[in-house]
Amino acid sequence: MVTGDADRASIIKAFREGANDYLNKPLDSELILSRILLQIRLCRSQADLAQSQERYRLAAEGARIGLWDWDVAQEQVFVSCRGKELLGYSDDELHYDLDTWMKRVHPNDIKLFESLLTPRRPEDRERFECEVRMLHRDLSYRWIQCSGVIQTDEDGVPRRLAGSLA
Repeated sequence: MVTGDADRASIIKAFREGANDYLNKPLDSELILSRILLQIRLCRSQADLAQSQERYRLAAEGARIGLWDWDVAQEQVFVSCRGKELLGYSDDELHYDLDTWMKRVHPNDIKLFESLLTPRRPEDRERFECEVRMLHRDLSYRWIQCSGVIQTDEDGVPRRLAGSLA
């Protein structure tokens, strides 16, 4: 957006309506070039991100694995569409949070997950593999191979676990 109007409210309105930058008149050629280059870098970064996301999606789909990500501090769990399919659900049928995840793990296997939350050396990015029983939509328990990594904070407390389900 190029404007002679430096009114703050007008600029905010333009951003809300979809503008992603603005220039005030009189125009400065060096500033214009810098902002154009910034927009080009942003577009390239967005394209690279989209390509990377597509690559991971296709790899996970081809391997027939589900992906999961557990943010321990926020008590939020993400489970991919395939991960939900392993338990008999479509992507929009099952909305995961920590409570939902833990209720699906067999009671005899809960301690296994709790053991992953013990403090460890901060520099460790420890890998793990385990097999747990998880509650399927049909109310039977299914054995699920769970693999992943553990990220810790500076005190060695696990803050994030992420991996695959098969």
